[in-house]
Amino acid sequence: MERTEIRHALNLLTIIIVLFFAGYFLEEAIDLSSVNVEQNLVNYIEILTELLSVFVSFAIFTITWHAHGKNRDNHSLFLGWAFLVSGFFLMLHVFSYPFMPAFITPNSPNKSAIFLIESRLILFTAFIASAYIYNDTYPKYINRRILPSFLIISLAITLAFVSIHYDYSLNGFDIETVSSTAIFLLSIYTVIILYSSYLYSKRLKQIDDKNIIYLIYGFIIIGFSNLVYFSFELPAHLLIIVGFFFMYHSLYMSSIELPYEKLALAEEKLRIASEERYRNLFDNANDAIITIDLEENITSWNKSAERIFGWEAREVIGKNIPQLIVPANAQAERALAIRDVRYGKVVSGIDVARLHKNGNKIDLSLTVSPILDGNKNIIGFSGIFRDLTERRLAEEKLREERDKAQKYLDVAGIMFLVLNHDQTVALINKKGCEILGYEEKEITGRKWGDTFLPERIRDELKKGFEMLISGNIENVEYFENPVLTRSGKEKIIAWHNTVLTDKDGKIVGTLSSGEDITERRKSLERLEASENKYRVLLDNLPQKIFSKDINSVYISCNNSFARDLHINPDDIAGKTDFDFSPRE
Repeated sequence: MERTEIRHALNLLTIIIVLFFAGYFLEEAIDLSSVNVEQNLVNYIEILTELLSVFVSFAIFTITWHAHGKNRDNHSLFLGWAFLVSGFFLMLHVFSYPFMPAFITPNSPNKSAIFLIESRLILFTAFIASAYIYNDTYPKYINRRILPSFLIISLAITLAFVSIHYDYSLNGFDIETVSSTAIFLLSIYTVIILYSSYLYSKRLKQIDDKNIIYLIYGFIIIGFSNLVYFSFELPAHLLIIVGFFFMYHSLYMSSIELPYEKLALAEEKLRIASEERYRNLFDNANDAIITIDLEENITSWNKSAERIFGWEAREVIGKNIPQLIVPANAQAERALAIRDVRYGKVVSGIDVARLHKNGNKIDLSLTVSPILDGNKNIIGFSGIFRDLTERRLAEEKLREERDKAQKYLDVAGIMFLVLNHDQTVALINKKGCEILGYEEKEITGRKWGDTFLPERIRDELKKGFEMLISGNIENVEYFENPVLTRSGKEKIIAWHNTVLTDKDGKIVGTLSSGEDITERRKSLERLEASENKYRVLLDNLPQKIFSKDINSVYISCNNSFARDLHINPDDIAGKTDFDFSPRE
């Protein structure tokens, strides 16, 4: 036997001995009084004890019934119903005393004994059964809809038995007559209680409910009261009162206090875990997180704040934040942000400058939020500062690269044009602006087709661009088309094109290089016209005219010369005189 079990056994033995002798000496004191006083007092004590047991039984049922809706503890609910049924029979036992008014049938010791036997038998049987029932055992049967039928059936059977066999003799239910019935029942009760206590002691090692020990105390004390009941009434009744108190205490703690203790423990663990999680997030955040009270004194300062501002938390806690990190020229902006938050406005992602410990200014993005108490009153503010230094450096580098690329494009002798998927101009170089006659700012963002294409080809080219973006047609690497300049004149541009895609391969725009071939086209047209004019003149001369290269190969001839050779003028190119005069 373990030390804890020995301690509980000694505690229980001490309680029983103290109660027994207290009742014994009280009973001896009553024996010294007159006979009438003794009998009346014994009757009163007996009635009060039994009624108190009835009250406690009903109270146990009440707390387990109402608590079940929240704790879903089938073990407590089952015992609560057992106490309710036992309490009803115990109440009928009291009402069946010979000195009480008769009900249904004449009162008698046998009638009273039947109800007492029923009460104890149900209670002790439920005790051993409950040792196998846990919080979630048999939910289909142990619930607030099924158990009431057990009470109705038990009462109906017992009342019917008493009504029919009210004169049934228990063969002298009196220990002084050495009744075999009494000895048998007491033996059964004792075995049930001891075995149930053994089962509960094993259960106590498996589950976290120390209140079970009080339930064991209560049942063992009640069992001992049964053994001494017929010889020592007052000690027995005193033991009954204390036994029911222990059982009430056990089920009250299990049904009411224990769930709240577990809830409080769970909430405490959750709170600690939440605080730990918050602390980890707070300390490991990449952004500086600072909280201040209503006087703007610093109340918390995370590790990123130490890194960004150079101050350690122990150096700044309690200090006034405007005096510490806010430049003189930013005090008005700081006060405005605090005022806006007080009045419920959102202050998020504003660019600010703050001071490092070394006096240098830091570019930051600031978000300010109110800190509220349980009554939704503002008790402080939290500020999240994001260091923009790296972003500003990246932006500056990107700007430099963009400007460099723009310079390359601007010195190019051809036009460069980038169109977005919606046909708006994303980029155009200096040469393109010169060709169109616009400033760059007048071109970017405008629809290319609506502004810079002649109306006669506008719809066709816009439709083709949409099909290209949607992937329905292949990219046309080279084509020529006219564009419309600011003055309303048209210029012919020879385009080389490629598509721009995102990381998923989706077409998002086009990049085109264009050369103004307007003058070249006009020169070719003039040259072609001149050639045609001289061709007509030569063809109509009667003289025979031809041209040869240095190898005496014909290049061309007029109609007069071709007629003599009986050929078409276009067929003479590449031929020699030997083609028309055979060699000797």
